[in-house]
Amino acid sequence: MKRRAFITSVGAGVLLTGAPPVLRGAETRPPAKLDLLHRSGRPLGWFPNVTAPRILAATEGATAILAHASNDTILQIGRRRQSLGHLARARMTSAPDGTLYVAGLRDHSLWLLRVTPSGKVASARLGSLPEPHGAAGLDLVWTPDGVRVIASGPRPQTVALYSEVPGTPPRVLTVEAWAQPILRYDPARQRLHLLLCPWIDASAIYSTVYYLRSDDHGETWCQADAKPYDLPLQPNSREHGLERPTPEVVTIIGQPNGGHSNTLAHCLELDPDGHPHFLYSFNRPYHLAREPFMRCAHVCWDGAKWSLDRWDGSKWKFGELSADFAVDIAGGCLDIVTRDTLHALVMFKDRKASWLDLGITSSRDGGRTWSPVRAVTTNANARATHYVTPQWARVVGAREFICSGFNREPRAPLYRGRIDDRRIA
Repeated sequence: MKRRAFITSVGAGVLLTGAPPVLRGAETRPPAKLDLLHRSGRPLGWFPNVTAPRILAATEGATAILAHASNDTILQIGRRRQSLGHLARARMTSAPDGTLYVAGLRDHSLWLLRVTPSGKVASARLGSLPEPHGAAGLDLVWTPDGVRVIASGPRPQTVALYSEVPGTPPRVLTVEAWAQPILRYDPARQRLHLLLCPWIDASAIYSTVYYLRSDDHGETWCQADAKPYDLPLQPNSREHGLERPTPEVVTIIGQPNGGHSNTLAHCLELDPDGHPHFLYSFNRPYHLAREPFMRCAHVCWDGAKWSLDRWDGSKWKFGELSADFAVDIAGGCLDIVTRDTLHALVMFKDRKASWLDLGITSSRDGGRTWSPVRAVTTNANARATHYVTPQWARVVGAREFICSGFNREPRAPLYRGRIDDRRIA
C-alpha cells in the first residue's frame, strides 16, 4: 500500500470481549482466542493513523478502550460496551473522578462528549471546522480549568486549541500546515506539552516534530526553555509570501545530508520531574536508505537541552531504541516508571521477516541506552499481518495493550493482550 493510501484510509475497529490473551515475552505463542464484536471497514496503517484505537486505565482496575467501527465509535469499559455515534478521529482522556471525555469530528464540527462512570453521555459542540486533511488528527487532556482539545482550526491549514468553556474562541497556534498533534498535561506543574507533526503534501510525508509548552492552560505558549512564542507560528515554509516564526524543532532534520525523513511522533509522556519524553519513527532519505529502513528514536528534555543525536567531542551520541541494525522499529508507545526506568512497546521485525510483530525494549538509565527487543508476539510473518498502532495502560500487576492488524485484507481487527509485570522487569 502506498503511503498516501495510509493517509486517506479511515479504519474500522474490532472490539474484543472476555479475558484478554496473556502474551508472555519471548515465549509468546500467537493469540489463540480472540472474541470479535465487529469486523469491517478498511485497514489501519501505521504511517500515520489518525483513527487508531486507544486504551487507558479507568476506574476500579478496568481499562477503557475507544475504537472505530464502520459508522460508529465504540467505548468499552471493562465489560460494558456502548455506542457513541460516529465521531471521526476520536480521542479520549480521563478526569480524576473517573469521567471520560471523548473528542471527535461530526457534521463539520468538533464535538466533546462527557461519559460518566455510570455510562451517561452528554455532548457539546466546540466549533465548526473546514473539512480536515486526512493527515490532521486531534488530541485532548483534562485540566482543573476544563478540558483542552487540540485540533484543526476554524480556517484551513491551521491548528488551534479549544476549551470546553462555552463561548471561548479557539486559540490558533499554527498556520499554513495540516498537522498530527499529541497533547499532555502535567497537573503538578499545571503545564501543557504539545508535539506537532506537519504533513507535507508535495512529498506525501510527515517531516519534523515541533514542540510547544504552555504554563497558563493554553493562553500563551513557549519553547522548552521558556522563550515565548509570537503566535501564530508557521511550521512549513512557504515558497512565496509572508512567513511567520517556526516552533521549536525537536527531531533531526536535513534530508539531503543524511537526516531523518518520514518523521512522525508516536507518543508523549512525562517523567517524575515533569520533563517530556517522546518516541518518533523515521526513515533515511530514499537515496541514502539502507537496512534497517524503519528506525525509532527516543528524545527527552533534561531541563536544559534536548537529547538529540549529537557529537559530544569524541563520538556521536544516538537516541535510537535499537543499536542492532538488523532490526527495524517502526514506532510504538512509552511507559515511564521512574526517572531511570522506561519501557517501550514497539512494532519491530528483523531482516528475515516481512511483517511487524510487537516487542518490548527497556532503559535503566533514563533513555540513554536500551535493551534488545524482546518479542511479545511472534506470529506476524505466519499471519502475513502487521501488528500496528500499539497502545498500553497500567493495571494491577500488568500492562494491558491493544493493537490493530494490518494486511492486504479490507478489514481492521483490534487485538487485546496482557503482559505481566514480571515479563517487563
